[in-house]
Amino acid sequence: MYSNIKQKRANGIERSERELAGDPGVFGELRVHRVGGYRCMYVREWGNNAADNRILPELWEPEIEGWVGPILCFRGWQRVGGRAEKNKPTYLQEWLVTVVGEHPPADVVRSMRRA
Repeated sequence: MYSNIKQKRANGIERSERELAGDPGVFGELRVHRVGGYRCMYVREWGNNAADNRILPELWEPEIEGWVGPILCFRGWQRVGGRAEKNKPTYLQEWLVTVVGEHPPADVVRSMRRA
């Protein structure tokens, strides 16, 4: 799903409502898969299938904490620097996900083709 994602926490600490309101978030394709039996959610640029195409570090063992209209709140665990950084800390993270649609809007697709 093409979505806008805002991270509710920074290093495990919840960000203020004011800070979240000023955050434009990131736009991308939301995906979920399993790695070694663990659920993993990630966001990537739309249409880019490269393995290293992650906009945010993965969210591990995501669970839906709430849902209001098109906005879902997922809670899970996120490692600083991503999965490959085994010695980095892992923090509780929440993603506010606004589903834009199954595909990006036509004007976004046109601008991606020009880039």
